[in-house]
Amino acid sequence: MISLGLGSSSFSVSAHGALCTGPINDLRESSGIYWWGDGAINLYTEWSVHSVAGRDAWFYGSSYSWSNVDVYVYKSLTDPAALHDVAAFPYTDTVVRAGQGDTVFFRGDSGYYGAWRIDDISHTLGYFPENHGAGYFLGTDAAGAFPGIHLEGLWYFQDDGTGNFSIHSPIPGTMWLLGFGFLGLAALKRRHRG
Repeated sequence: MISLGLGSSSFSVSAHGALCTGPINDLRESSGIYWWGDGAINLYTEWSVHSVAGRDAWFYGSSYSWSNVDVYVYKSLTDPAALHDVAAFPYTDTVVRAGQGDTVFFRGDSGYYGAWRIDDISHTLGYFPENHGAGYFLGTDAAGAFPGIHLEGLWYFQDDGTGNFSIHSPIPGTMWLLGFGFLGLAALKRRHRG
């Protein structure tokens, strides 16, 4: 089970093979760093609104001291999990502008890849408590967020270090157990014959 920690609550998310994903709910614009990953390998970046009316924002690459990723925008991509090689994208270490319906891909200086699918950037009022969480997560270390500007969508993290986002279904644990059971039965059968 993988959890996403935003504020004082945790959300369960799904892990499909090496591609982990979860919701981005009310991720507010801030002067702090946002991170996601598996706790050992994490990607860091910051975002800031470009235009609330245009529902677009800036996403910062590794030339900014608070970021350990290079960035690339894929316009109007509805399913990042359909892509086989995000490593081939022309990432930049500066800044990119992306809006609602786009997906921002991140290449970490660790060699790991991630993405944010942007469903909405808008203005709202609300409370944003301090971040807590463990496992796979997305959070902020910012003390002061700008109230009212937030991002909604999905985050992705490829935890096997490849750029293949289309990896979805590992052999389930029950299938492994079934396979080992058959191997055990075959060994017992051989032992009884010998």
